[in-house]
Amino acid sequence: MKKKILLFFTLIASFNLFANQTEKKSKKIDLTPTNTVFKLDLQKDALILGSALTLIATDIILSNIDNNVVHIDSKLNIDEVNKIDRILMRPYSKKFDLLGTGFELATAITPLVFLSVPTTEWTTIAGMYAETMLFAYGFKELAKAVFDRPRPYMYFDDFPIEEVQKGDWNSSFFSGHTTLSFAAATFTTYVFCKYKPESKWKIPVIATSYTLAAATAAMRILSGNHFLTDVAIGAVVGSITGLLIPFWHYVNPENPMGVIGDTDSAYLSVAPTALCFTVKL
Repeated sequence: MKKKILLFFTLIASFNLFANQTEKKSKKIDLTPTNTVFKLDLQKDALILGSALTLIATDIILSNIDNNVVHIDSKLNIDEVNKIDRILMRPYSKKFDLLGTGFELATAITPLVFLSVPTTEWTTIAGMYAETMLFAYGFKELAKAVFDRPRPYMYFDDFPIEEVQKGDWNSSFFSGHTTLSFAAATFTTYVFCKYKPESKWKIPVIATSYTLAAATAAMRILSGNHFLTDVAIGAVVGSITGLLIPFWHYVNPENPMGVIGDTDSAYLSVAPTALCFTVKL
């Protein structure tokens, strides 16, 4: 565990130095027209993608450092679980597991609603969505690599032996399905409301997106794969990611030149202690 944490902070600190130097030296290169709601920018998007890929690379390295699969042949002691998480603990259910994956995939395709916007915007939306999902994926994978937490089904009889053999039984914190679902739902909600603030479809889009995300979280609990706190943290991380990535690309009406990432919008900082977003409205 100490090796994991030390390597994690070292990689993040190294990338922070590289990112800051790049930002100081690079010139802004716009990838989209100025007459738009959101804009891509080569410098800023390289920083975002670099941060996301750093998270994913760190997870891969940490997983290779500590790749010993621990096998157990009996259920764990339920008394070791905190009182809050114990309330909704469930044994494993293949049916709810599959349903959770289905709801996750349904949430992931909610950005198809943006087929209704001009085709000139599709590249920008696709770019922002890719960054959002990569960041959300990187966060949840890194957490699973650093923190060992048995899944709820391990505290019941008849837990899935195949999951124990793969080592996945110890990757409960935090819920990846929930993280990705809420990232997609928040992204769809925020971007749609910016493109079509007066649309009669705004409420249905918001309701559908978050209903699917909430259903994903519920299925992860009912399937015995996650605790309540796992899905709660996943929902928070996913929502923050789904909001801040497009927010960082939003073109402020008071900024007609379309400059993004300045002091009037948002700033991303990767530091040795945390990945921080500063948002100024």
